[in-house]
Amino acid sequence: MAFGFTDALSLGAFAVKGYQNRQSFNFDLQNAYIQNQKRVFDAHQRNETLRINEQLISEQKALEAKALGFDLRDIAMEARRAKASSLAQFSGQAGIDSQSFYAHNINISRQGAQARARRTLNYGTRVRRLDVEMVSKRRATVAANRSASFTLAPDTTGLALSQLGLGISAFEKVGFELDPKTGKQVPRF
Repeated sequence: MAFGFTDALSLGAFAVKGYQNRQSFNFDLQNAYIQNQKRVFDAHQRNETLRINEQLISEQKALEAKALGFDLRDIAMEARRAKASSLAQFSGQAGIDSQSFYAHNINISRQGAQARARRTLNYGTRVRRLDVEMVSKRRATVAANRSASFTLAPDTTGLALSQLGLGISAFEKVGFELDPKTGKQVPRF
């Protein structure tokens, strides 16, 4: 039998199917690339936000340390003023023994030391809270980056096998014909 119009249509259909497979493969490949680039960009944005937050928290900790220094200086000045005030108060009184004056100054020093310790403890608590907050943000960013699943691109092996299967189907359909004498399929060429 000769190669006919229906055989040409069959080969054309297989060629169109092969072209559609290639187009679908290219579309899936481009789609996977775009999605992966978006996920990379999102991860970069999360990391950049984390870096900025770390910088802001470091600046906040530096301001807290500066405030602590000013507060400790103010507490020391207040204790010094209280001692000077008590010295002035006791110096005008006759018959004040040095023991009560000394005990009064010790009490003022103790109260100043307690105020400094309280202020230092509060500073340590605030700085620790900032550290815990930063660790929490860092862990959240790492978790978000790890959970970002990347899209696997289609494999060219799959495309090649699909095209090979189409070729085999086309050859089977066009390359064989039914022998009228035996009723079996025989190679056309």
